Amino acid sequence: MNCISLVCLLLCTGVSSFRFEELTQYVNSHEEEFIKTLRQWIAVESDSSDVTKRSDLHRMMDMTAEKLRLIGGSVEMVDVGMQSLPNGSSIALPKVVTAEFGSDPSKRTVCVYGHVDVQPAKKEDGWATEPYELTDIDGNLYGRGASDNKAPVLAWIHTVEVYKALNIDLPVNVKFIIEGMEETGSNGLDDMIVAQKDTFFSDVDYIIISDCVWLSKRPALTYGTRGNCYFFAEVTDYLHSVFAKRNSPNKLNVTMVIGAKPWLADPKHPLYEAGKAAVKRVFDVEPDLIREGGTIPIARSFQDVTGKSIIMLPIGGFDDGLHSQNEKISRYNYIEGTKLFIAYLHEVSQIKKY
Repeated sequence: MNCISLVCLLLCTGVSSFRFEELTQYVNSHEEEFIKTLRQWIAVESDSSDVTKRSDLHRMMDMTAEKLRLIGGSVEMVDVGMQSLPNGSSIALPKVVTAEFGSDPSKRTVCVYGHVDVQPAKKEDGWATEPYELTDIDGNLYGRGASDNKAPVLAWIHTVEVYKALNIDLPVNVKFIIEGMEETGSNGLDDMIVAQKDTFFSDVDYIIISDCVWLSKRPALTYGTRGNCYFFAEVTDYLHSVFAKRNSPNKLNVTMVIGAKPWLADPKHPLYEAGKAAVKRVFDVEPDLIREGGTIPIARSFQDVTGKSIIMLPIGGFDDGLHSQNEKISRYNYIEGTKLFIAYLHEVSQIKKY
């Protein structure tokens, strides 16, 4: 059989050029390297709520940008302004990191969102390990930010890295938008999204968020979140006595505020069908289709401003302890999650253009 006949046979029999086994073998052989990088990221106390740690947060954004540059990304660090402090002074917000890999107009373009800031953590809060030292115990990787959201961000970066290391073309164009203020309200990000609606986001087909977790031990696809409903309470004319009369002027003023609408997607959208196929390929199970208990307000911002379709594709475990003591991500979820992202990019590339 000559070469032309062989090529025709491969095309006619539907043999895919997707080199999944080769890509996943690379992930397996570089597992310790990927964990080493996560260890370096966990060591940075990128607590966005503590202004005394702002230099660490800036360093975390620099590290993120450098990692993306090292694997060939076109990287920008976008200034999103200043943060006003209660004492009347102001401090620079961490720059938002954007990166682009590929600009082939014949391919789909996906944009991966993530954040690398963390909640506060101290050993005396009840941690069994040092929160900023990644600690491997029985296959679980403990450290503040491990699951929320540094490991998922790195898994996405490693996904692109694996394709490029093996000189395999990315099946889609990939963009990243990574921020450093998610845990305190994503200061400055909404304005940036509006400002770049017709530039950075103009050719984006889909936005992927992996800042969420599975409901059980089964992989999940998240298609909705809850909204916000909160209130302000103001006490006036402080009540000095528990024996105050019913007609006492002391009172409690309560103002109810309805915040961010819930975010919802169509679980039958091709994005989710691609997710189901990717989960099936990697884990050989059907995924749970779930609604997230968290709000993740940035999803609604992306939806309202850009009008793009969004999927939440988690790799974190239901018992990872986000925002609490002893936060962790398992080796299994981190490594197999990277394989899931690899498979997902391929599945998205199979979605036909409308």
